[in-house]
Amino acid sequence: GDVHNHTRYSDGSAGSPADAFAAAAAAGADYLATSDHNFMLTRQEWEASLLQAAAATTNDFAALAASEYWIASGYGEIIVFNVEDIRLKANYRSPRASLSRHEVIGAVLDDLAAAGGIGVWPHPGVYGDLDDFDHWSAERDEAMAGVEIHNYGSYLGAPAAWGVHDYEPAYQLALSRGWHVMPLA
Repeated sequence: GDVHNHTRYSDGSAGSPADAFAAAAAAGADYLATSDHNFMLTRQEWEASLLQAAAATTNDFAALAASEYWIASGYGEIIVFNVEDIRLKANYRSPRASLSRHEVIGAVLDDLAAAGGIGVWPHPGVYGDLDDFDHWSAERDEAMAGVEIHNYGSYLGAPAAWGVHDYEPAYQLALSRGWHVMPLA
């Protein structure tokens, strides 16, 4: 299966989450997560994603609705699972508006952990440096589950010449910083 996919609800293909789940199940996948960008989703699309995932889940196939959060300028993104009340804004905002970029990153990881959410880092280094994974704590480690090590980069309109991106060095850096995360592709 795969955990990093976009539908027409953000910058993916013309299909809905239900279409993506059906295609993945028909191709023999065991699971698929749609992870549309939070700042592109409407409340109705997010709620529809949750309903479509529930309807597509069977004994043989797990359908998951997630959202890819843009955290802070220069940091990057986190795909968020198991949090139903997503933030529908371009950047993560804490209740304390005066947080620095570094504090916002810690705040979103803390909020994710407190909510019982699960996060994975997609395409590390593409839209930010992830602060070199320098926000480890035991609680945050519990919430973060993976780092994408390969990504085709095939969002709608992306040139085929982009090919496969290799992020394994970022995964190794995360491990060296104490994170207990799995590699994702």
